[in-house]
Amino acid sequence: MDDTAPILLLVDDQPENLRFLEQLLGERYMVKVARNGETALRIVERTPELALVLLDIVMPGLDGYEVCRLIKSRAASKDLPIIFVTALDEVEDERKGFSLGAVDYITKPFNPEIVKARVATHLALKESREHVQVLLKKTLTGSIKVLTEVLAMAHPRVFSRSSRRSRYVKEVAHRLNLENTWQFELAALLSQIGYVTFSGDGSQGWWGSLGEEERHRFEEQVPRIGHDLLRHIPNLHHVAVMILHQRTTERELQQVSGDASIKTGAAMLRVVLDFDELIVVGMHPSKACSSLRGNDKDYRQEVLRALEAFLDESEFHLETKELLLKDLQPHMVLDQNVWTENQVLLASQGSELNETSINQLRFWAKRAAVREPIRVRVPLIRPIR
Repeated sequence: MDDTAPILLLVDDQPENLRFLEQLLGERYMVKVARNGETALRIVERTPELALVLLDIVMPGLDGYEVCRLIKSRAASKDLPIIFVTALDEVEDERKGFSLGAVDYITKPFNPEIVKARVATHLALKESREHVQVLLKKTLTGSIKVLTEVLAMAHPRVFSRSSRRSRYVKEVAHRLNLENTWQFELAALLSQIGYVTFSGDGSQGWWGSLGEEERHRFEEQVPRIGHDLLRHIPNLHHVAVMILHQRTTERELQQVSGDASIKTGAAMLRVVLDFDELIVVGMHPSKACSSLRGNDKDYRQEVLRALEAFLDESEFHLETKELLLKDLQPHMVLDQNVWTENQVLLASQGSELNETSINQLRFWAKRAAVREPIRVRVPLIRPIR
C-alpha cells in the first residue's frame, strides 16, 4: 500500500469491531480509528484528507447520529461520505441516518465482501464527484478569464473600475460574515460585462461618438445583457441574477423573489457602484457614504455600515498626484485622459491602472510622445493596528 491510498476513519466503541474492520480494510487503505464520537470529531478536524468514515450509531456519549450531524455542519467536512455501521434494521433508523447526510448502511454481523464492496463503491463515487467538480471549476475559471479579458480589451476603463469594485465587495462581504464570498466578488468584477456588446471605450470610436442621452440609454441595458451572457454558464446563475439587479433599489429588492444571498449581492453592488462613482469624481469617501446613507429606501444600510467599517479600519482615501509615466503603479486611478502629443487617446479618466495597462502606456510612449506629468489619484490604505 502506497502513501496515496485513501484514508478511512473507523468509529466504534467495541474494540473487536474495530479490529475486524481494521484487518479487513487495512491492506488496501490507510486506517484511523476512534472509540468514541469526541475522538472521531477531533480526527476529522485534523485530517482534511479523510476519504470516508465508517461510523457506529450506538455509542456512549455522542451517538453516531450526532457525530454525523456535526461533521456535516462544518464546511470543511460537509462532503465527507459517512457509512453507518449498525445492528439496527428499522426503516425509521435508516431514514434518520440518510436525512442527516449518511450515504449508506452496513449491518452487523459484518459480511466481509459487502463491507469491502460498499467502501469501494462510495470511494469511487467520491472520486467521480471530485473529478466533475474539477472540470466544472476549470470550465468556470476559463469562462471568467475569457470574459474579463474581452472586457479589458474592449473597455479598459470599465474593466479597471470593476476590478476596484470587486475589492470593495470583498471587504464588505468579509465584514458581513457572508458565505461563498467568491460569488459576490465575481458579481462585482463582471457587473459591467454587458459593455462587451458596445464597441470602443471612453471617447474613442462609436461609443465615444454617442451623445449623453444615447449613452445613458445603452448603459441601462448593461445589467440585462450581463445577466443574459452569464446565466447559462455552470455555477453562475446566482451571479447573473445579482448583476441583473445591480441598479435595483433596496425597496424594489424586497419585492424580488429568490434566494436571500442574491438580494444581498445585488444590494452590495448598488452600494459599491454608486460609492465608487462618487469617489472617482473626487468626493471624499466619508462624504460619499453619507450621501448614500441618507436614503434607506435606495441602499441597504447594513451594507453601508460594513463599507464604512472598512474605510474606518483602513483609513482609506485618494490623494491626487502628478507623476511621470515611469512612476505609475498598479491601483492608481487616472484623474485625466492620457493622450499622445498627436492627440491619440491612450487611456481614459477614471481608469484604474494595472500591470497590463501601465506596460501598454510605456509601450506606446516608445513610439509616440506621451504628455507628462500624468495626474492620478493614489489610494492610500493604511490598516489601523
